[in-house]
Amino acid sequence: MISVADVAKTFPDASGNPRTVLDGVSFSVAAGSFCAILGPSGCGKTTLLRIIAGVEKPDLGEVRIARDPGPGALGFVHQQNDLLPWMTAADNIEVALRVQGYSRKTRCGLAHEYLEKVGLASFDRHYPWQLSGGMQKRVSLARAMAMGAAVLLLDEPLAFLDFQTKKGLQQLITDLHLQHQQTILYVTHDIDEALSLSHKVIVLSGQPATVRTVVDVPWHDPGAGVWGEFPRRFPCLVEEIKEMLADEDGSTRDADGRPRLVGSI
Repeated sequence: MISVADVAKTFPDASGNPRTVLDGVSFSVAAGSFCAILGPSGCGKTTLLRIIAGVEKPDLGEVRIARDPGPGALGFVHQQNDLLPWMTAADNIEVALRVQGYSRKTRCGLAHEYLEKVGLASFDRHYPWQLSGGMQKRVSLARAMAMGAAVLLLDEPLAFLDFQTKKGLQQLITDLHLQHQQTILYVTHDIDEALSLSHKVIVLSGQPATVRTVVDVPWHDPGAGVWGEFPRRFPCLVEEIKEMLADEDGSTRDADGRPRLVGSI
């Protein structure tokens, strides 16, 4: 569904000198799959997601989305609250649908349908400031899904939530993915979260970021028959990824300072 090929991006630093953030990032994501992106803080995960969304343009390389989903069918849920504060929960969903040309009746129906899916049907007339952080994230998810998003890009959507709220929303995202089968790219700092939710984990190096490794998560393959191995494999994968993310002392870089690729786990 998504192909990222040799994507590179450079920004000027505080002195105006070029600073390479992404350097030859390549990976693919199958249609209907859930893929997590992990990497050290500040390595360029959000920049990569913005390039995939078309908000930023790469300096080199390209991003292809198979069967172009069309306007509004690529949803982007940001890390920070992106709801319009002067609009109610329902209106925040309807305004996105209005841009797509839906009739008022259809907009209203879709807004209430997806608010019900995320458990907020009775909060449709509440403003963002009247909702908790977790509720606001649910509204953002409802808006992206109501737009008919075949691809969902989620940028650390649960980063600042308490443990209980986070677990509830993780389950909600899993349930909605199983129900609607969107292709999901999910940026997170939480290794446990990445391995619990996704079929594949892309591990990025520090800047300039490239792909350190790709982890295919076996217990999300219905035909693999490895659920019995989950208790043993899970902590091993967590520790291996932790070591990769902690290893920023240069030992995994070549003579030119670029991260070495280490293959799949």
